[in-house]
Amino acid sequence: MTDSIMRPDAEKGSEALRARRIETVALLFAGYAGYYLCRTFFASIKPLLIDQYHTIGVNKETLGLISTIGTLTYAVGKVGNSIVCDYVGGRRMFLLGMAGAVAATLGFGASAGVAWFLAWWALNRLVQSGGWGGLVKITANWFAYTQYGTVMAILCLTFVIGDAASKLLYGWMLHRGATWQHVCLVGSGILAVIAAVTAWRLKDRPRDVGLPEPQASPIQVYESGDAQDSDMSLCGLVGPFLRSPSFLVVLVLSFGLTIVRDAFGEWLPLYLTETAGLSPGSASMWATLFPLFGAVSILGVGWCSDRLLGGRRGGLIAVMLVIAVGVLAAMSRLGAGSSPIVPAALSALAALLTIGPYSLLGGAIALDLGGRRGSATASGIVDGVGYVGGIVSGLGIGSVAERLGWGAAFTALAGIACATAIAALAYWRRCEPTR
Repeated sequence: MTDSIMRPDAEKGSEALRARRIETVALLFAGYAGYYLCRTFFASIKPLLIDQYHTIGVNKETLGLISTIGTLTYAVGKVGNSIVCDYVGGRRMFLLGMAGAVAATLGFGASAGVAWFLAWWALNRLVQSGGWGGLVKITANWFAYTQYGTVMAILCLTFVIGDAASKLLYGWMLHRGATWQHVCLVGSGILAVIAAVTAWRLKDRPRDVGLPEPQASPIQVYESGDAQDSDMSLCGLVGPFLRSPSFLVVLVLSFGLTIVRDAFGEWLPLYLTETAGLSPGSASMWATLFPLFGAVSILGVGWCSDRLLGGRRGGLIAVMLVIAVGVLAAMSRLGAGSSPIVPAALSALAALLTIGPYSLLGGAIALDLGGRRGSATASGIVDGVGYVGGIVSGLGIGSVAERLGWGAAFTALAGIACATAIAALAYWRRCEPTR
C-alpha cells in the first residue's frame, strides 16, 4: 500500500525533473549559440574593415593582432572566470557573459580605428569567457555522469550552430548592402532578447526548484565531489587538476586543436575571398559549411566514444587527427583562382575530423574529471590553455598568410595537427582514465 501511494509521487517527480532538464538544455543551447552573434561578426566584417580603413593601416596583419589580443584576454578570462564560477554559480556567470557581450558589441559598432577596435574586441572576449564555464557548471548540477556524453554533445553543437547561423545571417545582411555597423547592432540586439528570456527561466540546480541532485562522476580528480565535504580553498579546487597526468595531457590536446579550430573560425571567410575570388557575403555563406559539418562531427564522436568505446576517447581523437593532417596538407596546395567547391569541401572535411575531438575536451572530459564540484574550473583551464594556442591562429596564421601566403599557413596547421595526434595517442595509451 505504501508503494502504491509513493509511486505516483515518484513518477510525478521524475516527470518534473525531465521537463526541467529539457528546458535547461534548451535555454543553455539558445543562450550559448546566441553568444556567437557577438563573436563571429568580427570574422564576417574583416573584408569591409580592410576596404574602409586600409589607408590607416588596417590589413590582415593588424586584424590578426586584434584577434590575438582578444584571444589572449579570452584565455585569461577562461581560467579566472571559470574558477570564480565554481564559487558563485553557473547561472550568474552565464548571464553576466551575455550582458557584457551585448554592451561590448555595441561599443565596437560605434567606434572607428585600430585602437578602438582592439579595446572593444578585447573587452568582448573577456566578458564572454565565463559563458562556457557557466554552461558546464549548470550541466554538471542538473545531469548524472552517465548522461554527460549525450548532453554535452548536444550543448557542444552551440558553438557550430551559433557560428553557422550568425554567419548566414551576416552573409545575407552583407549581400543586402548592410554596413558592418548594422551587423554589430543586429547581433547585439538578438542576444539581448535571448539573455532576457534566459534570466527569467534558467535555474542553477535542481534543488532550487525542489528536485533531487544527480550522481557525481566516479572518475573525477577529487576524492569527494560534494563541496560540503571538500577543501574549497583555491588550492583545494585547482590543485588536483595540476597533479593529474590525464588532465595535463588533455591541456596539450586542447592547445593544438584550438589552433586548428580558431584558424578556420577567424580566417576561413577571408581565405575563401582571396583563394576562390568570392565576395565577402558569398565567402561568409560558404564558410558555414565548416560549423555545419562540425556539428555532424560532434554528434558522431560523442555517440561513438560514449556508446561504442565506453568513454575511452583518446584513440578516436588520434585516428581522426592523423587523417586531418592530410586534409590540411591538401588545402596548402590550393592557389588563387581555385573553384570555391574545392576549398569549401576540404574545409568541411577538416571540420568533420577536428571539431568533434575538440568538443570532447572542454565538454564531456571536463565534466568527467571535474564533476559537480570543479566542472567549470576543469573546462576553464582546458579552454584557457587551448586559447593560448589560439593566439597562433590570430597573429601567427595572419602573419604567415600576409607574408608567405595561404599555402604556408595551412602547411603550418598540418604540422600542428600531426603533433596533436601524437599527444592524443599518448593520452589513449598511457593516461586515459577508465570508469
